[in-house]
Amino acid sequence: MNIHNIIFPKDAANKQVDMYLRGEFISLVDRLVFFKGKCFSTNTFYNSFSLSKWIEFCSFSSLFFYLKGEGEVKVSLIYSVLGSEDLVIASKNCILPGEVELDLSHVCDFNKGLVYVLFEPLTDGVLTDAGYFTKDEPINHIKLGLVITHFNRQEAIQKSTKRLAEELLSDDYYRENITLTVIDNSQNSGVEEQDNLKVINNLNLGGSGGFSRGLLELDTDGTYTHCLFMDDDASCETEAIRRTFHMLQYAKDPKLAISGALLREDKKNILWEKGAIFDGMCRPEYFGLDMTKPENLLIAEQKDKENIYGAWWFFAFNIKGLKAYPIPFFVRGDDVSFSLTNDFKTITVNGIASYGEDFGLKSGAMPLYLDVRSHLVEQLYMLQHTKKQLFKTIVRFFASAIFSYNYGTARSIIQAVDDFMEGPSFFVDNKDMKSRFGLIKEFAKNEMLNDEPFDSSELQFNNLEESKVRYVIRVATLNGYLIPKCFYSRRTVFQPKGFRANLREVFLHREVRYVNVAEQKSYVAKISKRKAFVLCFELAKKLFKLNRNLSSIKSDYETNMPRIMTKDFWQDIYKK
Repeated sequence: MNIHNIIFPKDAANKQVDMYLRGEFISLVDRLVFFKGKCFSTNTFYNSFSLSKWIEFCSFSSLFFYLKGEGEVKVSLIYSVLGSEDLVIASKNCILPGEVELDLSHVCDFNKGLVYVLFEPLTDGVLTDAGYFTKDEPINHIKLGLVITHFNRQEAIQKSTKRLAEELLSDDYYRENITLTVIDNSQNSGVEEQDNLKVINNLNLGGSGGFSRGLLELDTDGTYTHCLFMDDDASCETEAIRRTFHMLQYAKDPKLAISGALLREDKKNILWEKGAIFDGMCRPEYFGLDMTKPENLLIAEQKDKENIYGAWWFFAFNIKGLKAYPIPFFVRGDDVSFSLTNDFKTITVNGIASYGEDFGLKSGAMPLYLDVRSHLVEQLYMLQHTKKQLFKTIVRFFASAIFSYNYGTARSIIQAVDDFMEGPSFFVDNKDMKSRFGLIKEFAKNEMLNDEPFDSSELQFNNLEESKVRYVIRVATLNGYLIPKCFYSRRTVFQPKGFRANLREVFLHREVRYVNVAEQKSYVAKISKRKAFVLCFELAKKLFKLNRNLSSIKSDYETNMPRIMTKDFWQDIYKK
């Protein structure tokens, strides 16, 4: 059973090649050309073998490496552990064509690190296939349902379903065990059904509703053991799905769940996260790590924390024994609560990943409104946080918006607090979010990136070094809000579009231009002490109300939240 195939960087022009292979070679569509004396290796994010994860979580006693091609090459299998010298565990001069195997079964007793391959060509030649396999039979029968929720991204969904159909669903082995269901929330995907590919036109209830509909289909069918939630562009390597499937086949624990890492779309070697913790705030693991550096492969592959959650750009889990279905949050926070309320053993593995846009660029009034709502629900109902912790979260989000001069976003955060206080009934009554889209859009109509021209020659970011005296003054004056406006600079300060402004850089500036440099879009935010004061007063009233009614609000969630996290709840919605 092949459990880990080496991925060639087929589209080398559009890929970070050293995420796949390291060294000198030419990568073609179906083969890799190598040259005498020019070494290359698989000591990379996508092609190193995560030995520690396989040994800890899977049951097998044999492991082999194979390769196919033409030419003569010395192959060395190297065991790598953080803080130790690399160790050659098998080596062989391979004369191709033909298939060559190297037995690695003796490493099945190891419990740390990873394995990679060093190729030392003795002649020119080509490599057509390579990877790891076991002669052990799988210990689990797995039927995996891939679920993709689509909304108005026709080109992306058509491209991804075509690729998955060709590379995965048409394979004789996988077609017996893997299917794809597209939940079409916009009912315009243009994807045609075929064997093992089903399209369901759906009410637009966001990602929560879409993924719940897909889960409901698989759960009701009764033959599926596992589900894999994926983004509609399925921006992962198809091999990542195969590896996930095989890990589940050999998993010791039926609760094993696999969460894909997220790499940046604009910087494909940089991790956004490889697992994340929710302790009241979302905290990504290994944020910003450069995965082209060999030492970072080992750092990122250390034992995962016990309580990481699986984000839904790539999350595979066992359907059997689910304790809860997703909360109808529409989007944002549904993946966090799903992991918090189900008894998953979630892990991450190098080479299983998706690509995504910078969340900072997508941040704004609507995402933050949704984040605050879900954060408060999860803190109060699931983590049993105190009133002080809830207030701290609210003030933290609100202050970031106020100090960034994004007053529409600040107003949206106040609205989120108000809606949270309505209890679970709010999420049921507003599961399609129609009553809030227009409202939040109106709040933040001046905080949308636009094509308004600006002088790019002036595009510079302060990146100030700050003295202790300046820091004290800035903090004591609430980042300048207590300083008369006549002391403010009239020069526009530029900020890269993100979650908030860099407060030391916008200090004593009247206006900030937030810029998406790649797309040459921007918007200007201007300080308004009057707006800030009014919003602070409004927030204070909401916090007073929350303080007074927190006991009854908590009781409402404890009584009614379980009802909207069930299979029956979602079945009733989709019967209507």
